[in-house]
Amino acid sequence: MNEFAVDWLGRAHPYLVHYGFWLVLGLLFLKNLMFFGAILPGAAVLVAAGSLAREGQASPYLLALAGFLGTVGGDCVSYAIGRKAGDRLLQSRRWGKVIVSVSERVRKEPAVIVFCHFETILRMLVPAAAGMSGVPFRRWLVLNTTGVTFWIACYIGIGYFFPLSGALAAGKTIGLVVVGVLVVFVAVHYFRGRSARPQETAVSAK
Repeated sequence: MNEFAVDWLGRAHPYLVHYGFWLVLGLLFLKNLMFFGAILPGAAVLVAAGSLAREGQASPYLLALAGFLGTVGGDCVSYAIGRKAGDRLLQSRRWGKVIVSVSERVRKEPAVIVFCHFETILRMLVPAAAGMSGVPFRRWLVLNTTGVTFWIACYIGIGYFFPLSGALAAGKTIGLVVVGVLVVFVAVHYFRGRSARPQETAVSAK
């Protein structure tokens, strides 16, 4: 979250009061489509929803449900895009190399699917990369919904328990911590895999 997101929180408040459930559902559906993720607020929507619930103007459970349905729906469309149009994505000058790299991590590290929503680029690409790389839909869906539940609970919780002035720092902290843990996990797993290869080669040579 940044200053733009905080400004958006203030502007969105009256609309959330009147159209809370459907606005949260629609914005998060679009946010989690592969091609819209960079231009729409995601965490800010959830923080605003939590703030609205704290004021007693909406149910936090209903808003969390809206966020869950919108996010998972957008992710499923992105997964289908990767499944059906993976070859075209690979030919893209803008996304091709990035998607290949993300697809390799998705195949090897299920944690990337679980925690991808805490980082904007990963949130945009991981569902499509999972579909393109052949991750079974049911397996992906279980991992993805687990991560979505955690993501929504974190940011609605920020809006519910913190004033908007403190939401910026709290959101940044949670995002950085989760992404940092994920980076360390992937790095450790990568170097363990590399160190195991010479041993496997030696054993096969015998």
